[in-house]
Amino acid sequence: INQGFKKFPRIVREISRKLNKKIRLTIRGEHTRISQEMLDAAIPSLLHMIRNSIDHGIESADERAAKNKPESGEITLSARQKKDRVIIEIIDDGQGLDRERIVEKAIKNGLLSRKQLADLAEDEIYNFIFSPGFSTSEQVSDVSGRGVGMDVVLTEIKKIGGVVSVYSEKNKGCRFELDLPVSLKQ
Repeated sequence: INQGFKKFPRIVREISRKLNKKIRLTIRGEHTRISQEMLDAAIPSLLHMIRNSIDHGIESADERAAKNKPESGEITLSARQKKDRVIIEIIDDGQGLDRERIVEKAIKNGLLSRKQLADLAEDEIYNFIFSPGFSTSEQVSDVSGRGVGMDVVLTEIKKIGGVVSVYSEKNKGCRFELDLPVSLKQ
């Protein structure tokens, strides 16, 4: 997987410089084996999620200081083998997903009623971010808000036999987990 991961440090440096954020990228499991076709198919989704982590997840240095966090945000990109699957995680130590904002937007978009809310688990609420056209962002940026939403990420990962899971904790960060086959030929 190293072949695909080695381009991310430069991308993270460029985007963080553009957004005036300090970000450390840690890469783990770069020697995990995956077919080139699968890697090529997954890279655009990984790039989108890393852009989102930098743009929406990691706070500015001032916001981080106010939360008693280190000035530099941390993004970890990791891969590991799990039988005939590869698990890739994008983890950031940013602000996490805003549950209340997601709920309000889901209600406003007609995806959820207040009555249904009581029956939803936390992960089901976070999964609304994968709905077409769904965004809690106040402004569109040229870094992550370019018309390609998380619905496209989910669709592309499903096309190649993968699964996407999201975990978040307010002011602690967010973790996206991609569970992919080792090869497209499976």
